[in-house]
Amino acid sequence: ALHGLGYQAVTSLGGSNQVQLADWSILKGISEIYILPDTDEAGERYAQKVHEALRPLVGSVALYVLRFPLRDKADICDYLKSLPELADWNELDDLAAHPKRYEVRSHLNSYIEQNREPVPAHWKFIVTPNKHRLIAANDFRQLKLPERKLLLGPWLAEGSINMVFADRGIGKTFFCLSAAIAVANGGSFLSFEAPAPAPVLYLDGEMQATAMQERFRALSNGYDTKAPLHIYTPDIQDQDSGTPDIGLDTGRQAIDQLIALVDPRVVFIDNISTFVRTGNENEGDSWAPVQEWAVQLRKRGIAIVFVHHANK
Repeated sequence: ALHGLGYQAVTSLGGSNQVQLADWSILKGISEIYILPDTDEAGERYAQKVHEALRPLVGSVALYVLRFPLRDKADICDYLKSLPELADWNELDDLAAHPKRYEVRSHLNSYIEQNREPVPAHWKFIVTPNKHRLIAANDFRQLKLPERKLLLGPWLAEGSINMVFADRGIGKTFFCLSAAIAVANGGSFLSFEAPAPAPVLYLDGEMQATAMQERFRALSNGYDTKAPLHIYTPDIQDQDSGTPDIGLDTGRQAIDQLIALVDPRVVFIDNISTFVRTGNENEGDSWAPVQEWAVQLRKRGIAIVFVHHANK
């Protein structure tokens, strides 16, 4: 169809999973290239693989993506057939002799001008066999990253890793429980504001259940929170069920199970001394597995607030 309209066009044989078997070197020296994916997941994968194959061949050539989102699986022929001039076209007949050829070409030129997109930045990752990724700084600058929304402004954002610390007896639990209630209500606390209610998981490792209950009742003024606020506290566990140690794989898996059950946007861990009992809490090496676990939660958009005693 494109040849009949006077464009240069190539594709590869063997379907969307055979990009690497084609010889794309014919495109060396071309000044401008458009990649036209079908409007589905397979088409997007194919287009990205074509881009990977072309990059080492064409260098700094202008590369664009042209999509046809008319419906699922739509492609260039679906777009052409949607034009009034080609309403009766069977998608097989050569368009070189079509009486409306020039009008169709004009439509397509306008569509290209208005709808061409730069190659998505995430296509430009260099990926090692171990799945580690690199990206050039100029491409990283254009990368579309998900917006980090505030849960309790200005300091508690989605996917952030935070620490609240103070000497014993200063009121760390009062502070964090108040912050948790503000997040769950979409309310305010001190000078902090939560823009909307969000679910919270509060993991307490040392308070008596009665004391925690009294504090929650007082701080919530007896009202239910607007979004769920789930509380883990030792006294309501079975006697043979110890507090998870997130310094161990088993402890992190146990907390992951709680997270999977309640789907929180923020997890309060009150406090490090009770939930990280493996190793020496004053040594960085003991913290490494916990840090990696926290980073994995951050990738999922879950914020963490660690509560810690000062001078550790």
